[in-house]
Amino acid sequence: MVKESCIREFAAKGWQEAKEILLSIASRRRVTYFRGQADAAWALESSFARLMKKLARQSEARGRRWETPDEVVEGALRERFREAYHRIPGASRFPEEEDEYEALAQHYSLPTRLLDWSRSPYIAAFFAFDGCKTSVFPPGHDVAIWALDWDMFELCLYYGYRESEPDRPPSKRPEDVRAGLKELRQDNWPRIDRVEIKGNPNRRLVYQEGLFTRAIKAEDDIEMYLRNRSRFAPGTALAKITIPGDQQAEALGDLDLMTINPVTLMNDPQGAAAAAFNSVVRFELQ
Repeated sequence: MVKESCIREFAAKGWQEAKEILLSIASRRRVTYFRGQADAAWALESSFARLMKKLARQSEARGRRWETPDEVVEGALRERFREAYHRIPGASRFPEEEDEYEALAQHYSLPTRLLDWSRSPYIAAFFAFDGCKTSVFPPGHDVAIWALDWDMFELCLYYGYRESEPDRPPSKRPEDVRAGLKELRQDNWPRIDRVEIKGNPNRRLVYQEGLFTRAIKAEDDIEMYLRNRSRFAPGTALAKITIPGDQQAEALGDLDLMTINPVTLMNDPQGAAAAAFNSVVRFELQ
């Protein structure tokens, strides 16, 4: 069912139907990124955005107003991380470049403005179904896989920047679109952008075919960003596929046959522990 011109939602009845939908999206040969979330109700917001909301709620509960700027919290987190990092024996160089620093912080669960994506719909599906770390999903619980068509997303940015309706675009010529996107980025106008780390020593990012999007304003998420600009959308930029959580064992078992599992995606002792948990708790005991 189409709710907005730029966002489409699918409610798959089971894992097999979800695979068909994912395949239809991936087979378009467009630049598309996928993200799995263990709860379909979660927004597409970064860990830093969630942190700032939590701090504001805690302050309100104490009868105070939260007024600390985002940049102050981010700067403090970075400096404390740097200080602690340098005390680790044999630690590699602490990254000074912003993208590399945020990727490192994200890898070790320090809140950042980054949101993880994968080029593989099946890797995203793994993280959707593997997101419940202590038990199986409860009855009635849905997971979600998001698909972001980056080419269409950039067109939404371009049309919105020019404030042009889809049937009256400022220009359809690719060179004009590229020039327009360059111009709006120079103006720091798109509040969500893509981050790809080149030559990153983070093995997991390689195994997971990963990349990031970054919200320039912490409170922004891609879904709401597109909904606010839906009248400028020339097509579907974002799709959400919801799947019943009770498909967890079937989906993880199927993905394991594709060699998509904690061992191949993490390739470290944590991955081995997760693989053991899945084998016993999610498969043998169900």
